[in-house]
Amino acid sequence: MSAVLAVFLVGCGALPQKYDNNEYEMLVRFAVKTEMLKESCDNPEQVQLLLSDLTYESRVIDLYAEHTPANAEVATVTKILADDIKQFKAALARTKTGHSRIYCKRKADIIYKKVDEVIKTVPKKLR
Repeated sequence: MSAVLAVFLVGCGALPQKYDNNEYEMLVRFAVKTEMLKESCDNPEQVQLLLSDLTYESRVIDLYAEHTPANAEVATVTKILADDIKQFKAALARTKTGHSRIYCKRKADIIYKKVDEVIKTVPKKLR
């Protein structure tokens, strides 16, 4: 009986994934950091740290998507996310006071909505 159970458990690990777990995890991590950004808009130093993290995360996702076969649509969206982060950082750099809380929350919300849409589509893409 235990031999049958062992073969069954080992065999389950060999089943192909329905979607790319790595890509999904990277996108979820990006979304969580975007939520944290929105919650941190009252703290300019924290905003800068999270924007640096998001810049790195977007580049990781972008490179991963770019070099994954049959993944052009995710690669396109990740480039848009990277551009949004760049625009956000540039807008903050142009202001003398750093940023307005309202702008910060709105921009973070826009970025979050974009990544959330991608997150919803990844599990539907069979690999």
